[in-house]
Amino acid sequence: MNSNLLFILCACLLVSAKAWANVGGATMKPGIIGDPIVWQLTNISVAKEILSLRFYEKDHKKICAFTAVYDLQCDTNAAIAVNGIFYGLSARNIQVFFNDLPAPSQIDSANFKQIDQLIFRATHNQIEDASWYRWRNLSKTGFYLTYTPQQKNILKVTGELLLEPTELWYGIATQSIYAKHPFLNKKLSKDNELFHYLITPIETWKSVGEIEINVEYPAHWKADSYSLIPHFSQKNQQLIQQQFVFKDSIPSIFTLEFKKRKQYFFVGGGNIGFHGIGKPDFATKMGWEFGVYHNQFISTIIAVDYETNYSDYHQFCITATPTLPWIGCIVPCFGAGIGLPVRIVNQSIYTGVRLRTDFSWGLFNINLNWDFIPKRQVDGQKMSFYSLSF
Repeated sequence: MNSNLLFILCACLLVSAKAWANVGGATMKPGIIGDPIVWQLTNISVAKEILSLRFYEKDHKKICAFTAVYDLQCDTNAAIAVNGIFYGLSARNIQVFFNDLPAPSQIDSANFKQIDQLIFRATHNQIEDASWYRWRNLSKTGFYLTYTPQQKNILKVTGELLLEPTELWYGIATQSIYAKHPFLNKKLSKDNELFHYLITPIETWKSVGEIEINVEYPAHWKADSYSLIPHFSQKNQQLIQQQFVFKDSIPSIFTLEFKKRKQYFFVGGGNIGFHGIGKPDFATKMGWEFGVYHNQFISTIIAVDYETNYSDYHQFCITATPTLPWIGCIVPCFGAGIGLPVRIVNQSIYTGVRLRTDFSWGLFNINLNWDFIPKRQVDGQKMSFYSLSF
């Protein structure tokens, strides 16, 4: 197979990779399908392609059931043998039909291995923009057909595509909620689902006429087709249906981005801390922290803590601490906030005000507290805790 054709496919992927300004990088996990690549140069043209994309959700995952129909034409009176290959990333159940009959594969495993190596080499050099390691999951379906003149010649490909949310790398800027409590806040590390349909591979055929793309997805999904304007669009209570038609100007790639539903409250996680280890004023605290997400620069940690020195007091405290992200795994999350301590001493209850600052390096935290409890004549008592979160 002409290696230039493979690099056309790879170039589409690299161009389509999305840049993320508010994080260190992104591991792209788009669902990708594309027009079939012809194994050899041919005089056969694609007079029209009709692509049907039906998106739905199952087991909390977005799935695309697709059908691509190609009307083949050629100005020859001779039969033409054609070898081709169809690519998909996160694709499954791919079937290729020619004139309503299964199109057998004529591509052996050695050729598949060679293609894998070419794609791997091209994307590995662009690791910042492409998830090259995911090409091991690339589905490759070879097909063979014989074009017969003076009759309809229809190539059809069907299958399913799994859309996965983009995984954000938090190596440079990690939200404090996720840095301190990554186990119960996975949704914070995921972004929108991407769908790519590569049109460029169809250029390996002699020519291409009209391309019609019919899209259907649930009405409550939020989708962005970027600068592409639908030829037709309608919406009812259950579905949004759109049609895109390309004739004179055919884009290299058709992309849909399904927006993640915004979530601002996170369950956070637990926290256990120690003060004055090995000293007379030894104390511990146990608590739970919730997270309120505002934007990529700041979130608020709401902490509910129980503290005791095991001798003369027990204290409950709730604090709200606006916090900056963890930067570069070196600069800690920094937060400063205010709280309401409730101290129990000799069966009497006293309330006051707490000023709090936090420094967090992932799961390891240092927090400094200054408590003011007027009725106990406590004026700026300092309590520093070294704690671990989960």
